[in-house]
Amino acid sequence: MLDLIGVLDASQAISQEIRLEQLLVRLMGLLLTLGGAEAGCLLLERNGKWVAEVAKEMDKEAAVLSSVPVGELVASGQRGGGRG
Repeated sequence: MLDLIGVLDASQAISQEIRLEQLLVRLMGLLLTLGGAEAGCLLLERNGKWVAEVAKEMDKEAAVLSSVPVGELVASGQRGGGRG
């Protein structure tokens, strides 16, 4: 069941952000909080391949990854929060 306050927070974040990168960063923070997760990554399918668009760990800044293939994240052992 969705948390009504969480849905309202997400709706407000969407309506206030004009820049896509800032919107993704705010939404990732909200999703981690609502889901009780320590880390998360937004994955999208592009041309038949899964790519990471943004990653975030609690208590760290979100990293906008700009379509990093999931295989690269797995190969580098990355767990959200930045490249490298």
